[in-house]
Amino acid sequence: MARAIVDALVKKPREVTVPAFQGWLLRAFGAFVWIMRIVLADLEKHGRKNLAAHRARQTGG
Repeated sequence: MARAIVDALVKKPREVTVPAFQGWLLRAFGAFVWIMRIVLADLEKHGRKNLAAHRARQTGG
């Protein structure tokens, strides 16, 4: 079981979870692909920043 979880973490793409309001906005922007690309890039940037901050807090740095 543990090996399956580790394999999934390494091999599977990450999933993005957004709050309900932002999820509604994503669905609305989905009608306009060019806007959707901008929105997703921005969400990914913020997610990476938050993940780095979280990891820094966990390691005490």
